[in-house]
Amino acid sequence: MPKLLLPTFFSLITFILTSCTPATPPTLTQPTLFYLQGTTLISREWRNGDESSTPLNLPPGCALWSLHPAPRGDALALELYCASGPAVVMLEPTSGEMRPLIDEPGTDSHFFAWDADGQSLYLKIDSLGNARIARVDAESGKLKELPLPATTYDLGLLPSGEIISSQTAGLGFGAETWLSDEKGRPLYRLIVEPEHIVAFARPSPDGKQIAYILMPDGQTPFPLGALWLADAEGQNPQFIAEADAGHGFAPAWSPNGTRIAFVVRENPDDAQTDPSSTNLALVNVAGAEITPITDFEEALVGAPVWSPDGMALSFDVVENGKMSVWVYDAATGELFQVSESGTACCPAWTER
Repeated sequence: MPKLLLPTFFSLITFILTSCTPATPPTLTQPTLFYLQGTTLISREWRNGDESSTPLNLPPGCALWSLHPAPRGDALALELYCASGPAVVMLEPTSGEMRPLIDEPGTDSHFFAWDADGQSLYLKIDSLGNARIARVDAESGKLKELPLPATTYDLGLLPSGEIISSQTAGLGFGAETWLSDEKGRPLYRLIVEPEHIVAFARPSPDGKQIAYILMPDGQTPFPLGALWLADAEGQNPQFIAEADAGHGFAPAWSPNGTRIAFVVRENPDDAQTDPSSTNLALVNVAGAEITPITDFEEALVGAPVWSPDGMALSFDVVENGKMSVWVYDAATGELFQVSESGTACCPAWTER
């Protein structure tokens, strides 16, 4: 809307008052770390260390799987693993109450991504029955099915709202990754891999590049894979480094798009045994230099998650049968264990 022009007198008074009043300093955003400690949600303000906990009221027969805060606002999605399969619910962080997103009893749902505005989620629904991909309003649960193939197993979003999705016809058929518009209508094919699975194709924050994990399309349970980088059209692919592939750990772009954190395999020849030993590394996108972050021995280090300001990186660790949540300080290189050892997992960040 165009601004209204104030009369000269009131403009002058306003100028005098604002000139004599100290400017209000901008409100600093506070990166907040969420993680699960058993069946309790922990919320920790990263800079000042303030912490709160909320017991969760889990539905019968369900266990916690993963945590997904909205990129904007306070909405919090939780993926459960229940007797009927995965189920995405909305979580009220202060009360621990949950409400289902899909009003179809017995139908499974799997989380793919949040919209950039934090208003809608992308889910795969009824994967073993009438499988379909849908955008679901987080508040109302209103569902809009997208014309993406039922064989879609992964999905990410460009800053423009366009969709990157990967599909496979089954074991031994390889995989394809497509670009679709914001309504799910296919535009063109980005990547074709007849002998590999394209895992976790993730666009850079500016939408100009794609990072992804390539893994062999075979029956090896925990194969070694590779981190690759391509431009937004899927062209000029560049091998970056060997990476863990079989555990489902996605690469993570830093918020400014200069670095990618990813999981590396410490025992690459041991692809049949789980847990394998993994650690985290950082790659500088401009020069492809790789820097180790962790050096755990005989531990399974999980997927990295950046804080919104890019100053910290969280991940979980399984060591000696116990799970814990850790944070890497990107400025100092220090590592912090922020949870109790036992059943802590699934770190995620929001900005408040």
